Amino acid sequence: MKDIEKLLQEELSNIVPSMSEELRNHPITSREKKPVFIPWKLVISVCSLVMIAVLAIALGILNPSTPGSQIGTTTTPTETIPVENEYSYYLIQINPKILIKTNNGEVLDVKPLNEDAIKLLENIKDTIKNSQIIDSINLIAQKAVGEGYISNEEAKTVNISAIEGSSDEIFNCITNAFKEYFISNGFDNVLVDKKDDKITIEDYCNDNNIDIDDFDQYFDNLPVAHNHSYESEVTTQPACEAAGVRTYTCKCGDTYTEVIPAKGHNTISHEALAPTCEAAGHNAYEACTDCDYTTYEEIPALKHEYEAVVTAPTCTKDGYTTYTCKNDAAHTYVDNIVEAPGHSYESEITTKPTCEEAGVKTYTCKCRDAYTEVIPALKHEYEAVVTAPTCTKDGYTTYTCKNDAAHTY
Repeated sequence: MKDIEKLLQEELSNIVPSMSEELRNHPITSREKKPVFIPWKLVISVCSLVMIAVLAIALGILNPSTPGSQIGTTTTPTETIPVENEYSYYLIQINPKILIKTNNGEVLDVKPLNEDAIKLLENIKDTIKNSQIIDSINLIAQKAVGEGYISNEEAKTVNISAIEGSSDEIFNCITNAFKEYFISNGFDNVLVDKKDDKITIEDYCNDNNIDIDDFDQYFDNLPVAHNHSYESEVTTQPACEAAGVRTYTCKCGDTYTEVIPAKGHNTISHEALAPTCEAAGHNAYEACTDCDYTTYEEIPALKHEYEAVVTAPTCTKDGYTTYTCKNDAAHTYVDNIVEAPGHSYESEITTKPTCEEAGVKTYTCKCRDAYTEVIPALKHEYEAVVTAPTCTKDGYTTYTCKNDAAHTY
């Protein structure tokens, strides 16, 4: 093919200059009537070129439909697309999950199997159907890049699986088409993973709950994934500190959940309470009305710390010890009773009795308590002294009180 292309190019290069030269020398350019000049060299060259082109087309060397003329960014696979005798089925999983049906190098049908696939195939599904496999793969890859499923920022794996019985050649063709697209477009972080373990029709039917005898009809009647219509329900109520869960359920059975943020505490403030000797106190705190959350911190009871004050007994009052708590003066008690000893008097005659007047004896206690006692009058206790008469003087008897010599007669 390369030799024929070279030959055609050489012929064109020879024809164009010679044609230009002969036209310049062609006598028709003059208005004068001269004999007609026929450029036989030019005619012969054109005829040769036409014959070469016809021969090339007849031998199938030139193909007007170039394999590289694909949709979007193109690649030119080096392999020839094989001819299939039976339908083949392949699963392509990027994030979108797509099932394709092929035969004789064309994609006969394509089915989206999840929401991402619906988005990916939007506006290109009809173009893919009945298109060449390589064209279809390029379009799927191009759209996957455009929708953000493939990027240069993160590694990605494209998984390709064949259902048992499908063509190995088509399997390789699909895999290589993906690889060449991503390599030619600079996506070095994309891995195209050809799953060598084929999915059996039996496993596929079991996984998708279909009758194995109806597999071919199943594909034709495979329902297109629909746009979900979810109804929400709070399946776990949020608590003060724990998040809740809202579950969204579609009538098709698909579900997803959404976190409901924790609602936080609904608190009431409490003032501080000082502890006493016998009762605990607490600092100022907050407590939630909806749960057990609290910032309460107990301050232990202070306990009693007594100080003793001794009251000494008096002569008439008992002595005792008074115990008073330093933390609360209202907490007090009396103990260690000492009985009153009673008075201990010492006596003293404070007024002596006379013959005619009573005296006073005073009794005094160390506590300064005192009382008096009357001392009876001594009365007169006379002693007689006889004075004998003399010749000139009468005799007489003088009576003098022993208690008071002043008393005499």
